[in-house]
Amino acid sequence: MQSPEGAVFRTNERFKVGFDRQGIFSLQCLQDSSQAELVRRRAYWARTQVKYRIPTGQWQDLPTDSPQVENLAAKASGPIVYTNIDKEIPLRLRQSYDLKDNYLE
Repeated sequence: MQSPEGAVFRTNERFKVGFDRQGIFSLQCLQDSSQAELVRRRAYWARTQVKYRIPTGQWQDLPTDSPQVENLAAKASGPIVYTNIDKEIPLRLRQSYDLKDNYLE
């Protein structure tokens, strides 16, 4: 699979994870003998769907398909954080991923 532009890979004892501007596009367990890709092509792992209620009582979808990522290329370690970017919406979604010793947090 070809990596998206600006993609960054992180590895620990058990996982190899590919991050790009949209989220986690690649996840492999290094202890798996087949090195199977756990994320479907052209998809993202842990894509979240969030609904919230506005004062009129109606439910709205929080846009989560275009997250903003904090300094993806500059980070060699530490968490990679994605947030929603619509400033008109009163609710914020923050997703943080980090590779620890042998797990993905």
